Amino acid sequence: MEASSWATVNPARTLPVSCIPALPNYSPGMSAIEQIRRLPLHDKLLVMETLWDDISRHTREVEVPQWHKDVLDERERLLNEGDARFIDWEVARQEIEAAIA
Repeated sequence: MEASSWATVNPARTLPVSCIPALPNYSPGMSAIEQIRRLPLHDKLLVMETLWDDISRHTREVEVPQWHKDVLDERERLLNEGDARFIDWEVARQEIEAAIA
């Protein structure tokens, strides 16, 4: 992909604006999801970051589901009662990796 096809989205990131139409086997009737599935991983991450940046600018418009609130309330209750604790991210990552291995 040529450098001219990249547009600045965030000072720290760039998104290939024309990457989807430039894909091999691209068809104009293809859904956006299918186009994204065909992107290389690096470009998928850029698309994801761009979407997240855009969504985060509209947080007031996003309704938090009640079940999310319930989970957070329960976790806060457990912390307040001393039945839960915070752990270091590296420890948590290792525990997660061990659990799914």
